[in-house]
Amino acid sequence: MRTMQSGMIGAVLLAWLAGGRAQAHFPWLAADDAGRALLFFSEHPSERDYRVPDCLKEAIVSVTADGSGPQALELTIVESDEFTGRQSAEEKAAAGVLACPVAYGNYNGMLLTYHAKGCLGSDPAKWASCPELKLDATPQIAAGKLLVTAVWEGKPLVGAKATLLPASGESTSATTDDRGIAEFSVPASGLTGCIVERLDKNAKGRANDAPYSTAVDYATVSFEIPAGVQPNLKVAPLPNPVASFGGAVSGGRLYVYSGHTGEEHAHSRDNLSGKFLRIKLSSDGDSSWEDLPMGTPLQGLPLVAHRGKLYRVGGLSFRNAAEEEEDMHSVDEFAAFDPRAKSWTELPPLPEARSSHDAAVVGDALYVVGGWTLSGSSPGNWLPTAWAYHLTRAGAAWEALPSPPFKRRALAAAAWDGKLAAIGGMDDAGKVSRRCDLFDPVSGQWTRLPDLPGSGMDGFGVSAWAIEDRLFASSADGVLYCLSPGADEWTEAGELETPRFFHRLLPTGDGGLLAVAGASPEEGHVATVETIRP
Repeated sequence: MRTMQSGMIGAVLLAWLAGGRAQAHFPWLAADDAGRALLFFSEHPSERDYRVPDCLKEAIVSVTADGSGPQALELTIVESDEFTGRQSAEEKAAAGVLACPVAYGNYNGMLLTYHAKGCLGSDPAKWASCPELKLDATPQIAAGKLLVTAVWEGKPLVGAKATLLPASGESTSATTDDRGIAEFSVPASGLTGCIVERLDKNAKGRANDAPYSTAVDYATVSFEIPAGVQPNLKVAPLPNPVASFGGAVSGGRLYVYSGHTGEEHAHSRDNLSGKFLRIKLSSDGDSSWEDLPMGTPLQGLPLVAHRGKLYRVGGLSFRNAAEEEEDMHSVDEFAAFDPRAKSWTELPPLPEARSSHDAAVVGDALYVVGGWTLSGSSPGNWLPTAWAYHLTRAGAAWEALPSPPFKRRALAAAAWDGKLAAIGGMDDAGKVSRRCDLFDPVSGQWTRLPDLPGSGMDGFGVSAWAIEDRLFASSADGVLYCLSPGADEWTEAGELETPRFFHRLLPTGDGGLLAVAGASPEEGHVATVETIRP
């Protein structure tokens, strides 16, 4: 049997005496494998063999489903080795909620009331509130977190203690915020329970022919965490803050290649990271960064993944030391890294040296777009070209794409719906651009997409990634924007805890996104990795 955490009003935590032991039992609503509604008393909604207390024998259970109002259910008492409690004769709805207010009465000078609820089915989108319950607890999964909203008489219950009883593992507790929301990490899949308590120390009256000086209400809610829901990844910060680096996810690992370190606008070989790192992505956060064989230290380069290998394309190197005049040089390097062999292989170089560009893999082809060429102290040659390299084709060579209708650097490239999206950046007049373009490899045509929202520096040093049919992008304002197919504007889909640009937006592998390192407008270079659930 699970032992709940202490602290839920201490000794008054439902000290039901059974066999000489004090146990914390509560009423629960759920459904059995045959689809029948169940009302029972236990420590956890998966344990259904405790006796039926008097307060449950006449309690009214209702079901709300299919958009209809609550309908009363008929339940009969069942006592067997598998189940002891009350059970409906007919199947309940496949989705909806069960509700049951239970008045226990006077318990040692305390007015005790339960508010039991059961969420039917395993679709979190259909977990609903129960206005008929005076104290209601409603779970939801959002932004990679399990959120439980507590409401008392229709208003948020602030400062209440909520205790989560996962399908496996120990219970955890959280306090509701000013919205009445208690936040938890998403637990393992399976039948889960949550208990929310409300204590009124000023309540006075009589019940069961005896006075009471305190009122305690408990809301219980049971719900099924589906197997496909994953908790937020917890990724350790990089060993050092870095921006304008190459980043990719492959084989359940996050890779970070070189990048700019130190102070903003300080450019020298001393300000280039000499590290190629990777870390295993996991929800427990126990993984640490691993050093990998390094190639040329660079900044302003993309790193992309394809079929288990990683590819770095171009970038910017420095020949000057920290105290010397800047001597910057874009490179034409193109190389593949094999994670198994932990070795680099040189590939045909780019047709021109290029940095401050981006790249994405569409199908089996790697596309390079944007950027400029720097050589020594020159102001830079903005590049009007874009290229493709077919990664699976024997003897492949770089192939020119139809000229892009723009010249931009510090932009983002992303594969989206079989096409190449080019987002934001800075144009050849030195102005921040929020223009977005789309290249179709089949037709060979460039078309316009809606401009990225924002102001000021938003769009410069932007990063982007597509999940299924939605395209996401984020830049200096910290807002995660989303573009859906056929939409005429971007919409807000989330917000980073630390706004950043010259970072990398990369996939978690389970429908989420990672915002990796970069430069914060307020804090300078950062080393943190955030998980975002659009």
